[in-house]
Amino acid sequence: MGSRFAQRLRRRYDAQLALLPDGPPTRETMSQALVALRAQHDVGSALRILRQLVMERLVVLDCEQ
Repeated sequence: MGSRFAQRLRRRYDAQLALLPDGPPTRETMSQALVALRAQHDVGSALRILRQLVMERLVVLDCEQ
């Protein structure tokens, strides 16, 4: 995919991308990812990272469909 935004997100959050499975983010998958992120980050940072992970998934879904 050629989205520069998605490419930057993948480079920056490469280690965390696996926390969200492929496909549309759901409340359950986002909650699970947040729990994993909270183990390493404070609440604010974990939420910001989660937002970026969700954005990457949405860009991929939008471009693929």
